[in-house]
Amino acid sequence: MRNFVLVLLAVCSSALAFSGNNLYDLEKKRIGLAFEITKYPHSFGYGGKLNAPFFDFERMRTTFKVHHLQFKNSEYSSETSSFQSAEVGTVGIVSQLDSPFRFYGEGGLSFLIAPDLTTTPFNVGGYGLFGCEVITSSDEREFPPITYFIEMGAHGNTGKIEKKLPKQDRQFQIASGLSIKLGVNFNFSWDKITPQKSPNS
Repeated sequence: MRNFVLVLLAVCSSALAFSGNNLYDLEKKRIGLAFEITKYPHSFGYGGKLNAPFFDFERMRTTFKVHHLQFKNSEYSSETSSFQSAEVGTVGIVSQLDSPFRFYGEGGLSFLIAPDLTTTPFNVGGYGLFGCEVITSSDEREFPPITYFIEMGAHGNTGKIEKKLPKQDRQFQIASGLSIKLGVNFNFSWDKITPQKSPNS
């Protein structure tokens, strides 16, 4: 049942990634770097992500994320084991820039590297989430340089814990289940990064 819910969330979020429309030209040109903190059941960490500009048809953009996470080995001690994860997904906006709150859906693939916790060094899974980005400026001439966001979703992967825990607790999966993320976006204009062609060239 849990796997069905995870897959359903991923499918719904991926569908939303193709549903956004009527975006401002500023949004098409935005590229963003973000810092975020992440909480899973039994795990906590931080990471960064890159938001690429929207594609020409203005409905979808890609996002790339990397995280460094800590898994608590026991409820009775402070010992933790570190592991890393990466995600690649598609994002679709379902609200407009004239609102201070931007709602979006996201879905994609997740990759887990946890050699200290599992005998499988590389694990693959999927995720789906819904998010809200807080727009800090109403100036339509320039996208705000800093925005904030919160995301909630579900993750699933093949990385079962096979080390560090008592045998009766090894049914836990790493970085799986409900996730909550809080972060800040640093936004840049793609036009200011890439060289512009002269009208006469």
